[in-house]
Amino acid sequence: MPTDFIHIQPDRSGLELSAPDYVWQPLPYTNPEATRILFMGLNVPGYYSHPIRLLSLMVCEDADLNQKFDPRFFETETGADLDHILALVQEWRPAIIGCSINIWNCLDFARFTAALRKMPSPPILIGGGQEVTNSVYNFLEKYPHYDFIIDGEGEVPLKQLLTHLDLNNRSITDPSAVSGLVYRNENEIVRTHQAEVLPDLDALPSPVLANLIPDRTEHKDGLGIMLEGTRACPFRCAFCFEGDKTTRTRFASLERLRAEAIHLSKSGVRHIHMLDPILCASRRERLEGLEDIFQTVNTNNRTFISVEAYADLITPEVADALRLGSVLDIGLQSINAQTTRAIQRPFKRDKWLRGIRLLRERNIAFNVYLISALPYETLGTFLQGIQFTLQERPLRIFFNELCLLNGTMLRRNAEQFGYEYDRDPPYFVHGNRWMPVPVLKFVQALAKVVERNYSNKAGVLLNSLPWMTKTNRYIGAEDSIVRHNLQDGIPTTAANTSAEQIELRAGPSVERRLLLQSAAQAMLAGFDRIILSADFANLNDAETIHNLVKRGVLHFRVPLNLERYQFDAEYNRMSTNALLQLTREYRIASGPQVRPIIEIDIQNGEHTDALRSVTDRLANRLGIIWNTYADEFLEAEHNRELVYDLMCSITPHRSWVRMSRNAMQYCLRRFDELPGEHDIGADAQRILDDMQSLELIGDGYVQTDFSRTPGLERANR
Repeated sequence: MPTDFIHIQPDRSGLELSAPDYVWQPLPYTNPEATRILFMGLNVPGYYSHPIRLLSLMVCEDADLNQKFDPRFFETETGADLDHILALVQEWRPAIIGCSINIWNCLDFARFTAALRKMPSPPILIGGGQEVTNSVYNFLEKYPHYDFIIDGEGEVPLKQLLTHLDLNNRSITDPSAVSGLVYRNENEIVRTHQAEVLPDLDALPSPVLANLIPDRTEHKDGLGIMLEGTRACPFRCAFCFEGDKTTRTRFASLERLRAEAIHLSKSGVRHIHMLDPILCASRRERLEGLEDIFQTVNTNNRTFISVEAYADLITPEVADALRLGSVLDIGLQSINAQTTRAIQRPFKRDKWLRGIRLLRERNIAFNVYLISALPYETLGTFLQGIQFTLQERPLRIFFNELCLLNGTMLRRNAEQFGYEYDRDPPYFVHGNRWMPVPVLKFVQALAKVVERNYSNKAGVLLNSLPWMTKTNRYIGAEDSIVRHNLQDGIPTTAANTSAEQIELRAGPSVERRLLLQSAAQAMLAGFDRIILSADFANLNDAETIHNLVKRGVLHFRVPLNLERYQFDAEYNRMSTNALLQLTREYRIASGPQVRPIIEIDIQNGEHTDALRSVTDRLANRLGIIWNTYADEFLEAEHNRELVYDLMCSITPHRSWVRMSRNAMQYCLRRFDELPGEHDIGADAQRILDDMQSLELIGDGYVQTDFSRTPGLERANR
């Protein structure tokens, strides 16, 4: 096996058809007389497509295929202008188009291929990717515009297909010679044998070393550039594409991974994500080799490397090898025993906690992922999972909303679990036996608020700043918080406290300069969370908000007087504009785009028409928290119903209503009346305790009064 991958892979960056000219011009290493084949990706904004890069490079590097075919690849975003893409394809005139299909672009590709079929001489259309693999439905029947489907890993079947393709008749001369092929034989849809795979991943050409990876690194959610460490998975998780496959797990060599990581780091890429979910089960020699790779790129170019891990497989030796990785992604998913059995994802609490302890002892940062709407998971058990996770102080927590992915065991058993879900991609789940539809919307909203409240911290998002070094503790901890009234000037004494949070309180007369200087002072003091309580007059333009966000203010509290909103036109205009500006996304320095956390303190809540007007405008703005109503407001039954209706109208938009414990208890009683196996009533007090510790409910609405704010005080949560 060769060890110097850099010198055996020439530059092939010309294979990409990209802006500004989008010209398919002859390349020194392609045959201009050959049949044109275009590989297409439609990506979620911020992502890039690895498969189309690999397949185009594979055809280019094959000594036989590159004389017959001239391969290129093109990618754009989902929702792109279809007419523009069609115009490009008509200009390029490819004879074959290969589509990399996933849950996010399947419907876009369906519209695109339907339009291609109307062309005078439509290209041959080949579909591949996760969405067509091991499908629970007949893909060619549902999407008839495709000529062929490759079911499984595409590299070997694509070579076989191109070798036996009859372009003139749009057919395969010997279908049995093509593995993983789905095709039409007259009116019958036929499937050949299982897709053959390469036993050695090093036999694949490297898109990284061929300079086909995009130079931008600000990918969505900071995902980074992918390095493929393994393929397939020995685990059989029921919600995962890999769970129903029998393909043997294969590994890329350390030599290949080293060459790719160093090449990316030298190219200026600052975030690499290692795709290797069973990293912790690797042999000691491989772990030591990966540790050396991490050390090399970290020492030379300070490249951020994230890897995936199973916490219960982490031993002291594994933890030692992971010390130089930047952050670990740990998929916990659920701690409920019935759930983990149903999804075939064992959870061994003691081993999991031991693995996390080993990471903390070595100061290794880790993120934890949970999934909502898994079988047997109730509102109560889900909250217990959140509490369990946050007690272990991850760097960030993420909640994935379940999709019943095509080809997974959970999708095949959807009826057994009573799932209500979208029948078209991406197959979002709306409810099941344990979480009826309103309850699941409620759970997803609270999860999103917890995620953003916990993870949107200066110490996480501004981690390149040397003074942001404090240990991150979750928002429900008994941490002290500094509160400072900006009427008293810049909080110069803030640096003398060990508190991790500061709340800056600003009345309408506070100058913009003081706002920005105070935020900067708080960030320099190393506060992990900076909260600004301010009037709309302070926050009425995007530039001010953006400058505050760049200074670490990621949490805003604003009072909203519904009486003035209803009867004062100028106040209505000003408050509406400020709220819309606050709900935008803003890019922070050397970091991702973030949407600030917003809390709206409702005043004069009896003006329900005004409240309905505000919620209609803003309820679909992710993560808004509406603080509502004192307990005495709930004495009238119709007011309790108003609060319940407000919650039910807002939570489907992943926004949250923070109310008193008594108000939430009333809402839980209403949920308990719904059919299902949730048993909310029996768990009500624990549910309320968990929600209160997470600050999802409070002791009733308390109006902000800036005039009574002390100059600088400490308070415990």
